[in-house]
Amino acid sequence: MRLSLYPAAAFTFALDLLAFGLSVGSSSTSYHETMISSDHTRIRCTPKRGGVASGLAIGAAVCLLLGQITATAATKCTCCSSSLHRRGCKIAAIILLTLSWISFVIAELFLNTAASLSSYQVERFEESGCSTVLQGVSVVGAAFTLVTLLLSIAYLSVYMSGMKKPKKKTSTDETSRIVDMEVAKPV
Repeated sequence: MRLSLYPAAAFTFALDLLAFGLSVGSSSTSYHETMISSDHTRIRCTPKRGGVASGLAIGAAVCLLLGQITATAATKCTCCSSSLHRRGCKIAAIILLTLSWISFVIAELFLNTAASLSSYQVERFEESGCSTVLQGVSVVGAAFTLVTLLLSIAYLSVYMSGMKKPKKKTSTDETSRIVDMEVAKPV
């Protein structure tokens, strides 16, 4: 088994966990709302330009990207590698890698949307504030970050278990079985 996958798995786990923490931090930052009209029908959200939530969301997106690239590069993308000895593990690894990339793209979209929404002034003409929308986008980004983390770690563990060579039968095992059968025959 290649030992280089253990540090890559730990590094991927650490980066994805950091991305999850940053995305949760991004969703929990407060957004400022100012009321424009007295009848509470028009709400104008004015988060700070380039504020904390934006920085946390960008940091989460970058950490998630680095973790995903590390997991894929360490295993040589599974498609290009022939180091998996079990067919079932190779199929499971390809499925998990594909699902982790899909959840990664969705998480990146939501994290980048949260970063851009919290960077600019947004006007909403609804009863509910746009802070709810901003926090909702950040929470969905955090959820898909967690899904990406779980799928990446599952992919790496399936890949590492598939690298173990299956135990092959040797000719001495077959010979000893034949000898045992002959000894057991009644005379």
